[in-house]
Amino acid sequence: MCVGGGVYQVNPTQTSQHGASLVLQAQYESSLLDMGRLVFAYQWSRANFGAAALNRNSYNKDIRSAVWLAKRCDELLRKRSTRSDSL
Repeated sequence: MCVGGGVYQVNPTQTSQHGASLVLQAQYESSLLDMGRLVFAYQWSRANFGAAALNRNSYNKDIRSAVWLAKRCDELLRKRSTRSDSL
């Protein structure tokens, strides 16, 4: 928003950028949930958190990455549940 003469004016460029960032955020959240669905359904049972591995950022190799993924998916699902409950 821009202030002009004491009146708030909406800048069309900022509005479209904000709308685009909301779309990007929604797409990111959907893709994260989709990845989580695949991880939890297929790979989770194959995870070996205690084994030595070069790729410590992988969700099935490092407990911290696995916890982050589970926590983030839980937050997104709760957020969507709250949003759909209010409709």
